[in-house]
Formats: sequence, structure tokens, C-alpha cells
Amino acid sequence: MTEKKHNTESVSNNIGDENPKILLQLQTAPKPVQLARLCPVNGSKGKPVPGQTVKALLKVSLRLVKDDQYYFCSDPDCPVVYFTNSNSNDSGDVKQTFTKDQVREAVFQKEPT
Repeated sequence: MTEKKHNTESVSNNIGDENPKILLQLQTAPKPVQLARLCPVNGSKGKPVPGQTVKALLKVSLRLVKDDQYYFCSDPDCPVVYFTNSNSNDSGDVKQTFTKDQVREAVFQKEPT
């Protein structure tokens, strides 16, 4: 029985020579935006906000604020200030939003003037 010897150096060189752009693209591909971070009204990417901050700034009953990850929508044309898109809240809805009218103070990003 004859044993076949493989030239591993030439195999690895061939792979690297043939596909350097593909390998680079795989390493540097941008991560997709998580859907949970997208504002349900305008689709812009939200910034994570601690639940404590949301509770402190809202003028609605704290019972409405679920124990969930909230995001801030900074688009001045969007009425939503805070939102969540997960379905872990008890109301049965898949999202929860709080608008400019529901916060105690004016939000600079929403009313810059």
C-alpha cells in the first residue's frame, strides 16, 4: 500500500492566493443592526438607555414602565423618545413607546430650539 503525501504548504498558499479579498471581507463585514434597536415609528437606530433613566424622566405611571431594555430615538422629527421592541412585556404588545408628551422635561434632541 502506498502512502500519499500532501504538500500542505502549497495547499495553504493556494487558498490564500486565490481568495484574499473574500477572507478580508469576512473579517471586516459590518454587523447587521439588531431589529430590537430600531425605532418602531421611523426605523432609526436607537441608543440603549437604562430603565432607571426612563422611569426618572417619564410623567406617566411607573407601572407602565416594564422591566425591559429601552432605547432612545434621537430623530427630531419622530415623536417617540423611548421605546422597546422586545416581546417580554406583560401587555401582550411586541413594543412599547413613550413620546415627547410623556416625558417630564423637554428633550434637547427632539426640541433643539
